Amino acid sequence: MAAELNQVTGTVKNRLSALYRKFGVTNRAGVLRRARSSGFLADSQSEETHT
Repeated sequence: MAAELNQVTGTVKNRLSALYRKFGVTNRAGVLRRARSSGFLADSQSEETHT
């Protein structure tokens, strides 16, 4: 993920941790569920296959 974003691994980890805190979840699947239920992402299963 870091390479695709042209970011250092630590930066990506910090940003993911911040998302987890903001959404009140503990993992990427939780972020996706919360983002979909809040209307930030479309309701699609194809997104989860890439995490």
